[in-house]
Amino acid sequence: MLGLATQRFDDAVGWSLVVVGGLAAAVGAVLILVRARLVEAPAAPGAQSDA
Repeated sequence: MLGLATQRFDDAVGWSLVVVGGLAAAVGAVLILVRARLVEAPAAPGAQSDA
């Protein structure tokens, strides 16, 4: 949204913000998917849980 609003005043800066924001959103989505697919290792016998 910031990139689109900035684009009215400075086209190059606006598009730069749009591209950087889009890349950040894409990387965040990929990291969420990777985190969701991680499998926790079983706890060792006698180990304390953080939960």
